Amino acid sequence: MTRHAKNCTAGAVYTYHEKRKDTRASGYGTQAMRLGKDAVKDFDCCSLSLQPCRNPMLTPNGIIYDKEAIFEYIIAQKTEYARKMKEYEKQKNKEKNELAELAMAERESRVKKFVEKERNILSTPHDPFTTGKVEKESISNMAGGKNKSLPSFWIPTLTPQAKTTELKKPDKTIYCPMTGKPLKAKELIPVIFTPIVDPDDKSSLIVKKNRYMCAVTHDILGNTVPCAVLKTSGNVVTVECVEKLIKKDMLDPINGKKLTEKDIICLQMLTFASAQSLHVTHKPKVLSGILLNNSRKRGRYISKMESKDKLENLYKNYDILADAKDKIGEHEKEYLEILKAAKDSTREKLLASQIISRFFKYFPSVSNQAIDAQLDLCEDEDVAIRKQAIKDLPTLCRDNTENLPKIADVLAQLLQTEDNGELTAVHISLMTLFRIDCKGTLGGIFLQIITGEEVVRERAIKFLASKLKTLSEDVFTEEIELFFLDECKKVLQDVTADEFILFMNMMGNLKISRTVSGQQQIVQIIEDICELERDFVADDSETVDRFVQCVRHVLPYFSSQISSTKFVNYLCGKVLPVAHTLHSNDEGIDMHLEILKLLAEMSTFTGSLENSNQIMNNICTKLLDYMPLPPCDETTENSTPNDEPKLEFSYVECFMHVFHQIGKRHSDWLIAEERSELLKDFRLRLQYFARGSQAYAKKLREALLGKRGDELKSDENKIKVVALKTTSNINTLIKDLFHNPPSYKSNIGLSWKPAAATTVPKQFHTTVLPLTSPSAKRKTPITYNDGPSKKFVGGSKQDREIYIPPSGKYSNKVKHFAVPRGLGALRRGRGLTRGRGRGI
Repeated sequence: MTRHAKNCTAGAVYTYHEKRKDTRASGYGTQAMRLGKDAVKDFDCCSLSLQPCRNPMLTPNGIIYDKEAIFEYIIAQKTEYARKMKEYEKQKNKEKNELAELAMAERESRVKKFVEKERNILSTPHDPFTTGKVEKESISNMAGGKNKSLPSFWIPTLTPQAKTTELKKPDKTIYCPMTGKPLKAKELIPVIFTPIVDPDDKSSLIVKKNRYMCAVTHDILGNTVPCAVLKTSGNVVTVECVEKLIKKDMLDPINGKKLTEKDIICLQMLTFASAQSLHVTHKPKVLSGILLNNSRKRGRYISKMESKDKLENLYKNYDILADAKDKIGEHEKEYLEILKAAKDSTREKLLASQIISRFFKYFPSVSNQAIDAQLDLCEDEDVAIRKQAIKDLPTLCRDNTENLPKIADVLAQLLQTEDNGELTAVHISLMTLFRIDCKGTLGGIFLQIITGEEVVRERAIKFLASKLKTLSEDVFTEEIELFFLDECKKVLQDVTADEFILFMNMMGNLKISRTVSGQQQIVQIIEDICELERDFVADDSETVDRFVQCVRHVLPYFSSQISSTKFVNYLCGKVLPVAHTLHSNDEGIDMHLEILKLLAEMSTFTGSLENSNQIMNNICTKLLDYMPLPPCDETTENSTPNDEPKLEFSYVECFMHVFHQIGKRHSDWLIAEERSELLKDFRLRLQYFARGSQAYAKKLREALLGKRGDELKSDENKIKVVALKTTSNINTLIKDLFHNPPSYKSNIGLSWKPAAATTVPKQFHTTVLPLTSPSAKRKTPITYNDGPSKKFVGGSKQDREIYIPPSGKYSNKVKHFAVPRGLGALRRGRGLTRGRGRGI
């Protein structure tokens, strides 16, 4: 046991905390205290609120405040000064009033004394009944002249009064709450912290451990990193950056303005020493014209750095080049020594990177060596050196764009880095190159997209997709857009589905894509991708998905000025004959129906077709396959509703719309003399299909009647609305084709289009009518005058069976109802068979 432990025997009655308290009060003993981590304020926190600054402001003494907090403090101090000034003036006015009252009382006292003297005739009181004055002993404490020394509390004029505290005139100056020095609002400097951008880190800025970095070197800032603020731009940099880089030429690297000693202000670290006081741990000190942190460690580091011959020689060469001005080309030897310094230690590499890029334009004869040295720094093991070299790369192209495609190619390769800070530096440098020479930068990036590794290709495409839309029209001109389309044409020959979508979105965002010529070029690019001259391979699912994806993206570009004839020719001539062999994809989408929908949308903008007879024949044949003939045994009583053919409305809507649109341009095809039998059979099928369609539509209307608002927004009712739209389109087209000769004037909105799918028929928004309402108009069914006559076999209309709706997508949402087959049905023609059909 130590001697001090043996002698410390008063612990029970004299505690350690009491001893420390007495030590502080006496002033003796050790007064130093080791502050903990919680006692140190973060460098980016307000000195008043101790919270991270939202809008940081800096005083000339290096104390940082939040704008709201310091302005509130200044306003409070001004309010307090106004209050104190008001009290001071009130006191002064009160003193003046008191002096005036005393003067008046003195005048009144003089008058009173004069009057009393004039009234006294006798000098002594006269009592006729006494011979003389008899003195008696008095017990009053006022006797014997004590009335002048003792206070008489019952006499107001002799009552003692408490003296008021004399107020001094308040000081109008506002002082810094931390340093106590005068502070003015106009002297506050806005501070700009450079945040660390991490695309993968979704947490808020305030909870991040490393929030900010140096605006020049991108080094992470923290409590242990001495920082300085450049007054000309407000950016925060490290003191190391000031000493190594900014000190030499005294130029702000952010905006290029000239700096003075007063323009570089060190941030002061504060500690929360007690609940009542905050104090500065260190004060700024002027060293070599720069405000540096007064730290022994920093001093040893700078002394050690400046003592090295290589670093001193590097600074010396820099000074020679900077002072040479017009004769700088004569100092190629010094520039070559700087290039060699790019292979030395970390300090030399950081400084050499900036010197190489700054004086690159003055030494074209050694430009290749300089570029190689800079690229070697971009591949250094130290991430800080890589970030600095990447940032300096665009400077090599600022005055000579000859090497820009090569630099852009290197930066595109550097996109594969996993360091978020380095990746941010690459993005910034590429955007700088875009502003220097957009075409050359695109050429370098597309070279890596075509020939680079998979990870480089993927990240380069994503970079273009996210950054191109941020470029202004002055940078991304019409000439550049045309060049971009040409490069996209090369890349799109071999892309994945996701990459294809990204490129289509990029081309769609171009200004030229809103012009007819630009749209025509995009359509031509997709035509080349689809290879319309080759046969369609229905067995290859990848080829089918690729074709469908291309057609989906090319559809918006078709118009009255841009024809879809080539695609319609390909679909009708090479795809339709084998489309029935297509199956659903992995997502459960019927690819056969999907292609028919695309063909239906595309047929609106088609022109005259080359092989019109063959195409019309293909379409008509497919349409007849989905439009069955009426049953022959109309009077068969033993037949069941399941014997009725199923009607596929979705397929029929697509085929009929395509037939209607193409027939509009070849109206003579159906009425040709050699197709008279076909026309008769076609109308017979149309009539039978129209009756089924009307019966299904009637059932849908009954199901939707009386529903409005939110009821119509349910999934089931939405499907019914779409089904009703489908039957309505089919009936409209059938009416056109029933004209003699067939007409092609009607225009419909396809049921699967978004606008049409969410449109609610007008009758469901108006007054709801009962089913037996006399105002409910009965629609006349479509009939064919040349068809067989109708026969009724007993019974009334009310006893007839009701038509069975078709099975499929829409009909399974509606309850089945039955209709009689024998009465009112069409007779089947001689020798004709039933058509096949599937559900919607």
